[in-house]
Amino acid sequence: MNDKIPLILYRGDADPHGIRSLRATLDHGQLQTNLLNGGDGREIFEAPLLNLLDKHIAIGWPCTHFLSFSASKKIAYHYGLNDKDFKLLDPEEKCEYGDGEDYTFALLTFHTDRVQWTETSAGVFEGVYDTNLITFSRTNPTYRIMLFDVCKILSLNRDDKLKTAVVNANRDQEWLLLPATMKQFNFGREEFSGIMDASCISYEKIKWSE
Repeated sequence: MNDKIPLILYRGDADPHGIRSLRATLDHGQLQTNLLNGGDGREIFEAPLLNLLDKHIAIGWPCTHFLSFSASKKIAYHYGLNDKDFKLLDPEEKCEYGDGEDYTFALLTFHTDRVQWTETSAGVFEGVYDTNLITFSRTNPTYRIMLFDVCKILSLNRDDKLKTAVVNANRDQEWLLLPATMKQFNFGREEFSGIMDASCISYEKIKWSE
């Protein structure tokens, strides 16, 4: 376990437009990023990291390669309920557990102690664990992810252009997760797949009760 990473991170995900196919994949051990909705798999390699973080956190990246998590469960509830302006008071108290397809959003809990971590640079962590997804295990039993402590990274790179990203990341206690296992596509091209093996993630189906 790495003491620089919270033991648990949270994500509230409603996927109201089906961009990440959350409801179809949630019970099957995988998560998808917006990359699969017409994104450019090469962009993650070609653009500087700070630009990518800013694009996701401040500008808005419809085909992002990242999944946002928070160190705060309460913040995850706000985002699951699409309450990004934090207008709801104590959203957890007005929710109940859902079942089957009858739920408002999924509360995803990322158990970071199930991953073997290496810090590659300040605030940047590479993680590996055994994969249960056949699409990856056919070629390699080890699945790779990257985790970014965006508050830490942005604090080390003071730039006026990143002010909005800094405010948003600190408000949301935000960490970004990047599924970073290669998959071969047509013509021998290899890119990140946009699919995450979710064996290190548990979830609850949450229903808004009002």
